[in-house]
Amino acid sequence: MKYADKLLWSLFILYALIFFNDLFFNLQGIHLSPSFSMYKLIFLTFPVAIIIYHSFFTLGLYRALMLITLSASIGTAMEYFGLKYGVFFGGHYTYTSQPSLFNVPIVIIFFWAVFIYIGYTIVNSFFIWLGRRKPNIRNRKIWLLPILVFFDGIIVVMIDLFMDPIQVKLGNWKWLEGGSYFGVPPGNFVGWFIVVILSTGLFRLYEYFFPSRSPQYNKRILFIPVLGYGMVGIALAIHAMNFHMNVLMLLGSVMMFSVVILNFIVYIFHIKTLKIIE
Repeated sequence: MKYADKLLWSLFILYALIFFNDLFFNLQGIHLSPSFSMYKLIFLTFPVAIIIYHSFFTLGLYRALMLITLSASIGTAMEYFGLKYGVFFGGHYTYTSQPSLFNVPIVIIFFWAVFIYIGYTIVNSFFIWLGRRKPNIRNRKIWLLPILVFFDGIIVVMIDLFMDPIQVKLGNWKWLEGGSYFGVPPGNFVGWFIVVILSTGLFRLYEYFFPSRSPQYNKRILFIPVLGYGMVGIALAIHAMNFHMNVLMLLGSVMMFSVVILNFIVYIFHIKTLKIIE
């Protein structure tokens, strides 16, 4: 397990180097991703692979696949109806031409699973740093489930509050009727919230009624999704700055970086508490 932890961190650090290399070249006006299809493939698939591998540590193989499949399936189903009928996400929208399944870009399907897993894991990490156990039928704390699911939704929606206007500017998708939030309809974020709480709500309900022994792993790997969340925030902040979307940059940065900073603060207090107990 020790070597598996090191491999996970090595993969994450390698991706971070690729990520910041891409950001550096973007700041120089050199866009590698659109120019080199293989580079773009690596850039998009690497985080998906890391998150899937990470989920095997924290949840075990069966439950990891359950959450990933649930998230991708619910996201895809709602995207399908959103694209076809303009429902769930506040209006009609289109994606640029790319490999798709049921008209939903495959990369979007994967990133529904990635973002939802990240949100779910960040909420769990706060719970662990606070010295709490996830609610289950043994401790009978079912009242905590709606609270956890609510924060799952909030943490993921904050990504889209920052990301969606940027993606519209980049031309990756288009809202046909526009919207009042930097060109995005507010109903889109309601749709995102529904996708997340349906996915994690069903999964947390399963965890509640069918608790299992937590897999043994170094809890510090929970920082990987937190750091990944921060990296997404950095990339979006730079894009917002380049597009002179200063209000969005400030708003998005406050939202996303607050989660990262607060997580580290709670972790530090967690470590200090453990030392006092010892």
